Amino acid sequence: AQSSMAAAFGVRVVAPLIDHDRAEVLDLARELHVDLALAWSCYQPDNGRPCGACDSCLQGSCCLDAENHRTDPSTGEVDCVSCGALLSVPL
Repeated sequence: AQSSMAAAFGVRVVAPLIDHDRAEVLDLARELHVDLALAWSCYQPDNGRPCGACDSCLQGSCCLDAENHRTDPSTGEVDCVSCGALLSVPL
């Protein structure tokens, strides 16, 4: 969905992963052999590097490791055993 503001300024926003949860994105990255050591997400990057202190940095690094994923058999939800971030909610 294109925002009206982006359209008004002639900007096209492409977000191919917007409808995928974190676990799906990580699965796709592994399937495509993406080097996850080079991946990071940060709300306040400093000179092109992650700050290491924001919520995204604190949750993101441990969530990249599939060994930290835990599935609740009663709900199907997947979370990170390290930080508790909810990675996937079944439809």
